[in-house]
Formats: sequence, structure tokens, C-alpha cells
Amino acid sequence: MNINRAERVAFERKKKSSTERGIDFDLTLEQFADLRSAKECYYTGVELLGVLESIPATNRVSLERIDNNTGYTLSNTVAVSLEVNRLKNNLFESSENRSVKIKKLISKLDQLQYFGKRDTLGDIIKARLLLTLPFFGILA
Repeated sequence: MNINRAERVAFERKKKSSTERGIDFDLTLEQFADLRSAKECYYTGVELLGVLESIPATNRVSLERIDNNTGYTLSNTVAVSLEVNRLKNNLFESSENRSVKIKKLISKLDQLQYFGKRDTLGDIIKARLLLTLPFFGILA
């Protein structure tokens, strides 16, 4: 795999950031690059178009740890939509109770737009994400 300079820089930043936050980072550069080249969100199936900031968050690749108690390993790291990753992170950062968090999440998903057009993407993500909430420890 031919890995460009930008990918190497992103790898080093993620590794450094993880170390600073006390999170193990056991991915190789090749594994990291392969994950970031994913074409589909692990949780929602939404098409991922890359990592450039010009790509809408709904379609931008973000790396996600399935189990937040485990570090970045190949078996614990997946490519997801940046929008979904932000929504999930917001669920854990808030001190509200779970039912309020879920209602807010569903409201956010109802407002999602796909390339600036309102369509059924929010419904698709909502259905798939609700199925994965036990993964996040929300509906266990």
C-alpha cells in the first residue's frame, strides 16, 4: 500500500493524541490507512467519501473504538461517519439520563441532511444506530 505524507501525519497525530489521553494505540500505519480508506460506516452503512474537511460530516471518515475501555487495536477500531461518531461522543459527555440522551440523539438524526438535501438518511442512520446502542452501553 502506498501511503502518502498526509496519511503519515494523521497517523502520528492520532498516535500522539491517544498517548496523551492514556489510550493504547496498537495500530500500524498500514492498518490505520486501511481503516481510513473505508467506503462504508461500520454502524450505519452510509457511504464514506474520505477524510477531507470539505466532505460533509455525514460522509467523512472517523475512527471509532467499539469498546471505549479498550485502545485503538485492529479488532476494536472501525471506520464510521464523523457525524455518527460525534453523536455517540455527545451521549457519553453529557450528564443527562439515558432516555433523555436517546431522545436527543433521535432528534439529531431526524435533522440529518445528505449533501444538503433532506431525505431518508436520518431514518436509515436512526434505525441502524438504535440497533447498535447496546454496543455503546446505552440500552444494555
